[in-house]
Amino acid sequence: MWALLSKPVRRWVLLSLAVPLVAGGLSLVAGVLQRRKGHPTKTSKSLLAVSNFLRRRRNRGSSDHGRSNTGK
Repeated sequence: MWALLSKPVRRWVLLSLAVPLVAGGLSLVAGVLQRRKGHPTKTSKSLLAVSNFLRRRRNRGSSDHGRSNTGK
């Protein structure tokens, strides 16, 4: 079945699975570094920033940014 999907659909499926996994992994590594050192390091701050960026990119289409849809 995988071969029957078009290339853009396969790419979308892979990215929709990979981006959350990468973001979670980076966040996990950053947390381990912070616990090991006892305080945030430049590396852990950078990893958390990339992780937060990926999570924002993943969630950007799912929210309406505080706008209500009342039909007016």
